Amino acid sequence: MPESQRFGCTFTVLLSIIIGALITTLTVIFIPPFVAVYAVIAIFVFALLILMSALSIIQAAAGNASHALTRCAERHYVCLLIGLIGAIVTSVVAIPVLLFSFGVSIAAIAAVFFSAFFFSVSVISLIMLLLCILARLRYRNCDR
Repeated sequence: MPESQRFGCTFTVLLSIIIGALITTLTVIFIPPFVAVYAVIAIFVFALLILMSALSIIQAAAGNASHALTRCAERHYVCLLIGLIGAIVTSVVAIPVLLFSFGVSIAAIAAVFFSAFFFSVSVISLIMLLLCILARLRYRNCDR
């Protein structure tokens, strides 16, 4: 893994831990568990949508001669796919935990935290991928 990719993933993971902790705290304090189920279902749906768009970006990078798209996809796809697969798996696990836990339990708190953590990893990685593509395309256009 190149140095720049490690820095990007480290930054993404650290920021996602903070975001996951904030979302979990707000969920435990303000939202009843039956409403949190809908939030986890929304995470699942959005993670699937982001996965489809990320796979299309990676597919376009594989078949495209654009150096910007290929370099950015190589740099950010690992964090993006790990975050997306983690968000999908943890949300599938979190739905029954939240449905069958009565009140606030450690399992429900962990389920909400990991769902929020992996979803924020995927969102931040997608934003970094798009910003990388835009920056490289802008830099390429400045050379003309």
